[in-house]
Amino acid sequence: VLAFDPEDYSPAAGPVEKRWALTFIGSPSPDRLRLLERVVGDLDLGPGAVRFVVGHWRLVPLIGRRRLHRRSWLFRDGYLDMETLGHGAIGEIYHRSTLCLNIHQPGTVSGFNMRVFEAAGAGLPQIVERLPGLGDHFREGEEIACYGDPEELVATMRRLLAHPEEAAEMGRRAAAVAAARHTYQHRVQAILAAMDLGGSEDGT
Repeated sequence: VLAFDPEDYSPAAGPVEKRWALTFIGSPSPDRLRLLERVVGDLDLGPGAVRFVVGHWRLVPLIGRRRLHRRSWLFRDGYLDMETLGHGAIGEIYHRSTLCLNIHQPGTVSGFNMRVFEAAGAGLPQIVERLPGLGDHFREGEEIACYGDPEELVATMRRLLAHPEEAAEMGRRAAAVAAARHTYQHRVQAILAAMDLGGSEDGT
């Protein structure tokens, strides 16, 4: 069941200084690394302008780590933080970031990951692949930004970084939708309603 917990992912209570232009959190698959390289190169983003966290690094055998280092210059040049973070820590990173790049695992043709709802819940504007069904939850261009290829991704990201208030407004709209429709409480109520056990789909 895909949703988010407002205890971990909610908009910041007050003004927060943005530290990073772009955040990515996820495992370092080859496709993801290539896209991150493209974004960093085309937008000329230095290591201090991004927060790329590749989790579960301790579970990767040493030989696998060496292969990944050879595979991408992002490791060598200090772009990737190799650590595993809890939900609260991720939420804090989201508050201090301008944009979130949400790259799904290779082969994803339907459905999407939890970060779609978590980033939205935190009020962080995100850019994600244009996946089937995503528009049923968030309106493209209003509450979420989508891309179909690397060129569109870079162009969209360049525009949003040049207009941070536009990006922030997108994040605020996404947070409102997420809080109204996509918490775990909403999912539980929808399941109970479908089983005719009481409750309503709006979480009340």
